[in-house]
Amino acid sequence: MVAAELGPDGVVLLAADLEGHEMGRAKATFAWGASSPRSICELMGREVRVLLKKLKKPQERLVRVVVSVPAIVDMDAGVVVSLSKLKDWRDVPLREMLAEELKCPVEVENDTNLAAQGEFSLGAARAEKNFVFITIGEGVGAGIFVDGKVCRGARWSAGEIGYLHVPSVSRESPRIRGYGRLEKMLGGPGILQSWRAAGMGPHGRVKVKRAVDVCDLAAAGNSRARKILGQKAKILADVVLDLSLILNPGMILFGGEVGSHPVLMKEVKKLLAGSEFGVSSIKLGELGTEAALWGGIATGLESGIAGLLHTARVAV
Repeated sequence: MVAAELGPDGVVLLAADLEGHEMGRAKATFAWGASSPRSICELMGREVRVLLKKLKKPQERLVRVVVSVPAIVDMDAGVVVSLSKLKDWRDVPLREMLAEELKCPVEVENDTNLAAQGEFSLGAARAEKNFVFITIGEGVGAGIFVDGKVCRGARWSAGEIGYLHVPSVSRESPRIRGYGRLEKMLGGPGILQSWRAAGMGPHGRVKVKRAVDVCDLAAAGNSRARKILGQKAKILADVVLDLSLILNPGMILFGGEVGSHPVLMKEVKKLLAGSEFGVSSIKLGELGTEAALWGGIATGLESGIAGLLHTARVAV
């Protein structure tokens, strides 16, 4: 079984046996000019074959590949509707293309849904059938579990909270082929933009390269960073409250490079402490940045073994 996580600049692979034990990993990057759907499918095909060779496993033993993408996915057709960070990724039949490249069954799923699956199968939500996994990194999204299953919605966009309106900020209509208003404010680029807009102040030239650096500075007491994080926490607290009122989940998990930072969760909990409504238990995910990969393995094992059993029954 292989799980693949497609990001804006590369792909990460995780191979596991049919008991879910890790066997090996691989990572490959690609340049902007080599990020077309066809180029990436060819790259993934090569990397999977190299990994299998390294593990001394013939390609015929590959049961299934599950691919995580930061985009809305039409699960019936296996089509990536839109991937904003990569050129020419519009209505891409990725499942069909990769199945042809790899000569095995392929599943394609939204990365946050797979991350939620990972936390449900192996992480912080193992005992919870109704929960929401909010991820904040480069972008913002939510994986929603209802009665132990991913809720994808009628058009596969359930959990796309990055497109939520932010009161008193913007009334622009969300566009599926672009970034949402909430995503622009809470995602990594939005935090960095807020840091730059705040000016240098009395702290001198503090070097900040990533959004998580701002979180680290806030934890260390930097007043400029604490103010920015406080503003973001207020927005996130409103999102958590809205999700709690609409879905009434038993738990809300935070993940992603920014979302998993303890100082952000602490601020959100403080803001929600006075709510008279039942705000769900708020925790950090346990799988970190590997949640989507392990969610891919869990998904692949469930469907892959079912496929093997079906094949065996037909043969008998």
